[in-house]
Amino acid sequence: MSGVVEVDEAFFNISYKGSRNMPRKPHKRGTKAGKRGISNEQVCVPCAIDRNKNSYGKISNLGRVTISTLNKMFEGKIENDSIICSDSNSAYRKFSEGVGCRHVEVESGRYRNGVYHINHINSYHSKLKTFLRRFNGVSTKFLNNYLVWSGNMIDDLGDLVKIVCAQRYRTFSDRGLIPVI
Repeated sequence: MSGVVEVDEAFFNISYKGSRNMPRKPHKRGTKAGKRGISNEQVCVPCAIDRNKNSYGKISNLGRVTISTLNKMFEGKIENDSIICSDSNSAYRKFSEGVGCRHVEVESGRYRNGVYHINHINSYHSKLKTFLRRFNGVSTKFLNNYLVWSGNMIDDLGDLVKIVCAQRYRTFSDRGLIPVI
C-alpha cells in the first residue's frame, strides 16, 4: 500500500461457536463481554486501506492493538514515505515513526483533518459488522475467512475493499481456537 493509507481496528467478542474443547462455559448468542470496554475478551482486527484500492486486514491479537502487533501485521505491506491516517491511538503514531511514514491524526470527535480522513476504513468496519450480523455469531477461528468473503460481498465501495487473509490451513481441525499472529 502506498500514498494515503487509512488504518483503524475493529473489535469482535471471542466466539468458540462449534468448538468442543472450550476454555470457558458457553455463552448465549449475543451475550456481551464480561468486562466493559476493550479487554482480552475481544479480538482485534486491524485493517488498512489506501486510496489506490489496496487493502489488508486480519486477526492480530486480543485486546488493544500494540506497536509490536502492528509491526508484525503490516511488515512489508506499507511503503516508506506513505501518509498514515488514523484516529488518536498512540500505537499508530509510534508505528508510523518506526516505518518511516508521515502520520496524520484525526482527532476524536472530528471526521477529518484537512483532506485526510478515516471515513473509508470506518465505512468498511460498519459494513463488515452488518455482514456478520446475519450469521448469528461467527467463530473466531473462522473470522479471517469471513473477512475475505465480506471483502468480495461488500461492493458499495467498488473495488476498494479486497481484504487478504494471509493465514491458511490444510484442514479445519488444524486451526487454533483464536488464530492470532
